[in-house]
Amino acid sequence: MLVALAVLAGVFFFAVGRWGRRNAAGLVPPSLSAAGREKKERGLRTGALSCQIAGVVFVLLGVAALVLGPIAGLTGN
Repeated sequence: MLVALAVLAGVFFFAVGRWGRRNAAGLVPPSLSAAGREKKERGLRTGALSCQIAGVVFVLLGVAALVLGPIAGLTGN
């Protein structure tokens, strides 16, 4: 159950990060100056990349728990 939750959270975080990186330009308000828009867009892309990295980490942790669980005696028996 915990493995599935970790993998599901990882997929969700990765998807949100991918969406954020693709749509960063459209999420910045047009009322900002050009320099302000660029700075805000860069910040959004950085946050979205962080989401993607967190998603990969969650998926890897889920897979590691699935693979190493029986080896480490974490099967719950």
